[in-house]
Amino acid sequence: MTMKKAIIPFLLAVAFPSSAADLYGRVWTAQSAAPAAGAVVHIACPTAQPQQTTVDQYGRYRLTKLPAKQNCQLSVEVSPQQTAPVTVYSGSGSKDINIELYKTPDALTLLLR
Repeated sequence: MTMKKAIIPFLLAVAFPSSAADLYGRVWTAQSAAPAAGAVVHIACPTAQPQQTTVDQYGRYRLTKLPAKQNCQLSVEVSPQQTAPVTVYSGSGSKDINIELYKTPDALTLLLR
């Protein structure tokens, strides 16, 4: 094998690591079907620091550079309430997970779509 052929797989592995995952999607409220702008999406994976991101005015969120192929705990906060965490599989690459929120005076519940 020539040196040139040996370098190409190495460069591909460095340029496209399989150890990272991204989660993205939309968050909306079930009662009004409106984007949950300002809600905070939290995620905690076993081998990484917890992350959070704020939902934009269109209901979009994105969590990046998560460890691949792990069961992570996802929750959403709409101050002062926070949903109970649910388990999501990070997979590898990008994964689209939409979140529907059900809000009552006593609880905030999420449904993944």
